[in-house]
Amino acid sequence: MATAKLCAVHDCDKPIIAHGYCTKHYQRWKKHGDPMQTHRNEGAECSVDQCGKLVKAKGLCRAHYWRMQKHGDPLAGRTPEGAPERFLNDVVLAYEGDECLTWPYSDNGVGYGLLWRDGKQQLVSRIICEARHGAPPTQEHEAAHTCGHGHLRCVTPRHIQWETPSENQMYRVQHDTHHRGERHPLVKITEAEVRQIRTLEGKMLQREVAEMFGIGRIQVGRIWRRERWGWLE
Repeated sequence: MATAKLCAVHDCDKPIIAHGYCTKHYQRWKKHGDPMQTHRNEGAECSVDQCGKLVKAKGLCRAHYWRMQKHGDPLAGRTPEGAPERFLNDVVLAYEGDECLTWPYSDNGVGYGLLWRDGKQQLVSRIICEARHGAPPTQEHEAAHTCGHGHLRCVTPRHIQWETPSENQMYRVQHDTHHRGERHPLVKITEAEVRQIRTLEGKMLQREVAEMFGIGRIQVGRIWRRERWGWLE
């Protein structure tokens, strides 16, 4: 009977399962790039030259590890240094058209373009708005897209202007891109149930209505006072 091959790690007497390692050492190698490493070194920096970001796995930061997983090379698929900034200055800010101009680089996960500037990620729409209209009137003002396509990476300067949160929300309603009411991912009741709750004001206690619809008592009071769902007729 053939003798099972043992793990390549010195003094390990476990049988090989993959890449010359036993199960334990293979899992460490797969996760950390080193069969002897039991946990990621806290504070360790990415092995890619001049990266400086913290290690996620196999000696690489999150971005370089993702590129390694996708392309087999931590430097593959990389955006050329300075390309987003050049695109912003040479293409976007110089654009005077009315068609939506699409941001071709990274976004915030919901379609709004991002640009690394001053050591942090910034919304491209705010950078454009400030370049075209100056600083926002208040800290609460938002860079609103009059075209309704901000979530589709639109960066056309003519489409972006400072608006208050409520004014920006009106644009979302106008373009049907809002997340109020039933569209909100955390909402627990429907518009029909809100209307029903309103009919129960003065007929039942807030506690009783809350138990009936599975929401908080305070929420019931806010619906009755039109502090919640006030836009709903």
